Amino acid sequence: PALQQAEEPLVITLQKDGAIFVGRSRVDTLEQLTPVLVQILSQREKKEVFLEADRELSYGRVVQVMAAARKAGVEKLGMVSQPPRS
Repeated sequence: PALQQAEEPLVITLQKDGAIFVGRSRVDTLEQLTPVLVQILSQREKKEVFLEADRELSYGRVVQVMAAARKAGVEKLGMVSQPPRS
């Protein structure tokens, strides 16, 4: 049997200016995030994403993105933390 190629983790990045990226692709609005994720996840075995948010963003914005990911069918959502700024 062929070896299963490991899927690269899917990362949603939230930048300080409010920009949202899925992998290296920018998503223009929060409303577009769910359909973009639905399309990507349909081609993946694991319905898992990691969220990396700038520490200066409001918690409310992070929660909105988490909700959009859940709506897209994400089963497992991990957080990627940024190292503290010195």
